[in-house]
Amino acid sequence: MASSTAYIIMLDAKTGVFTLISEKDELTIDKSHKKYEWLKGQEAGRIVKISEKGRWNSSRDYNNLYQSIKPKRKAPKKQKIAKTNKDKAGAYCFSFDEKKNHFLLIDSKGTQVQINSAHKKFEWLQSQDTGRIIKISEKGRWNSSKDYDGLYDEINSSLSKKKSSVERSVKIKVKKSKSIETKPTKSNTNELANLKDTVHHLKDKLDKREKEWRGLLKAKKFDKSVINQLKKEVSNRNKKIELLENQITQLKKSKSLTSKPKPSKPKKVEKKQWEARFTVTESAINIYSKKRSKKTKRVKITTKPLEKKPSERFLKQQLKLQVANNYNYNVQIISGLHYAYHNTECPKISNIILEWIREY
Repeated sequence: MASSTAYIIMLDAKTGVFTLISEKDELTIDKSHKKYEWLKGQEAGRIVKISEKGRWNSSRDYNNLYQSIKPKRKAPKKQKIAKTNKDKAGAYCFSFDEKKNHFLLIDSKGTQVQINSAHKKFEWLQSQDTGRIIKISEKGRWNSSKDYDGLYDEINSSLSKKKSSVERSVKIKVKKSKSIETKPTKSNTNELANLKDTVHHLKDKLDKREKEWRGLLKAKKFDKSVINQLKKEVSNRNKKIELLENQITQLKKSKSLTSKPKPSKPKKVEKKQWEARFTVTESAINIYSKKRSKKTKRVKITTKPLEKKPSERFLKQQLKLQVANNYNYNVQIISGLHYAYHNTECPKISNIILEWIREY
């Protein structure tokens, strides 16, 4: 007998290519192969047997071939991402150099990092507002936040001390202090009040700066670089004040929009009484003859005070309740029903027709 080789069937869902795997070899069957459509028609878990003469047939997996043959899977290699000096972890102030067309990041130690247009974070830096702090984690993740620790003031003060010897001679001391305009206070819940306090503080600080450089002008003890630096500080403070005042107006608008309107008191509904007249067929069974007698009656019903006009269905229900000797909480008077005949039982009403309904 001619021997045959048994294969298990594996399909790559992405490429649509079949792989036949035996204990000896592997076969790849793509769409160009004549047996491709035949393989697509096979059920999952079937075995393909190929004889030496090239005949193909399928059968069940009696010998547990799928368990004995495990397809080899190549684990993807993890790409090692080398850290560069540009992504060094830390907190940075940033500025843009228009001449050289690159961003300059500076930390509190004076370390400077240049980010040009080829860097992947160049466009992201363009979208950041001035005065933000750029933080780079040890894993290379970038994010921005407000200058809660006054990093800009700290770096500007250190740079100004290095550049200006005249400022040291005139004894203009730039103190390292945390930025008040962004520092959260204990009463952080009242954001609007905090912003107003910040604006007031900045204006006081602005007045002191103006007096400082105007005093230098009068005493004629100044250098152009010192005056320019002070003027820049004044303009920056003005911008920050303007931004904070805009935030205050936006907060006021948002509070006015989100403020819930006072609930209006429900209007008192005037209750009214209603009366209606019906034509009904009244019947009862004689206890001796056991015969039912019928009579046509006109029944009048008067309701208790109600919030709205009662419906025809509601009034009919009240009539039926009255016949069943049930107490009606919504009805004051029902007249015209005489079902309690002498020597009768099982009273009923039928053919209930509404003639009119009106306010009592």
